[in-house]
Amino acid sequence: MDKQRLKEPRIVPRGRKLYGTCIMPTSTTYQLMELPPRTPLRSCDGGASMGQRGNVRQHHLGARKDVAAGDEDQEVLIGERAAVGAVDQVKLSYTYNIPKMLVGFVQAIWGVVTLYHARGAQIKKYGYAAFGLTAAPYAIMSIVNFAVGILTPEYQTMYLVHTPDMERARKEGGVFDGVVAAVDMERLYDVPPPNKWKRRLYRLAVVSLAASPLLIVGFLSNFQHNESTPAQAGWMATWLLIGTFSSAWVRGVYEVAMERDTMWNMALVRFLFATVFYVPAIGGMVQVGLALKEYGICTRLG
Repeated sequence: MDKQRLKEPRIVPRGRKLYGTCIMPTSTTYQLMELPPRTPLRSCDGGASMGQRGNVRQHHLGARKDVAAGDEDQEVLIGERAAVGAVDQVKLSYTYNIPKMLVGFVQAIWGVVTLYHARGAQIKKYGYAAFGLTAAPYAIMSIVNFAVGILTPEYQTMYLVHTPDMERARKEGGVFDGVVAAVDMERLYDVPPPNKWKRRLYRLAVVSLAASPLLIVGFLSNFQHNESTPAQAGWMATWLLIGTFSSAWVRGVYEVAMERDTMWNMALVRFLFATVFYVPAIGGMVQVGLALKEYGICTRLG
């Protein structure tokens, strides 16, 4: 497979929910794999002869090669209608998480209000270590979660996609029911390369969103520590910086662990997350509590 055009398949993490039945044969070793986006698909019931073809779309269907295929975000697209009664589009069941969107909306409002009240005396005293500024990452996160909840549905299960390896596994005693599509082997090596400008825009958007809390804090405080203590300034800055730049490497560490899918790798990932994220967060929250005790809480009357 051309790595320039399609990414390598990944091992499906344990615990993922599957639609249908997936029982591996006991005589040989097979692995459940997740096919990369843009993998070409066809109908399972004679789609190759009827011209019913589609492809795995980015953020819609990630297929699992070798034995099965699927992802949490799935949509199988079937191309032209070439037979009477043939469908031109097959959509898989999905839902919108309304409570999650409402919670995200409330959190976004709370974050913006908290940032607004951090102006003035609080920032003048503590600078970028002001406890009110710690709401910046959560405000951005809540806004993004709310927008994603509106634009992107949720899929509760992963779906099986037929491959030649699945057929071989079936002959060796494997059981696979609920297959929704098949990999189009004829077009597997003819997939056009991804649009480089779309990838660049995507990366720019990710970097911009990740850096936005840092920009907000800098805009409101001019990155001055003012009267904050070294402990306050150090812990709050570390907490903010770790949260800002974490997106640049969290995904990479996770994918490396998923490729090996061993207990030791997952334990190592959890240890790294606990060390790198929890320690600065706990230290930052302790400083927030001390600052609240020192600064006090005022309530406006009238």
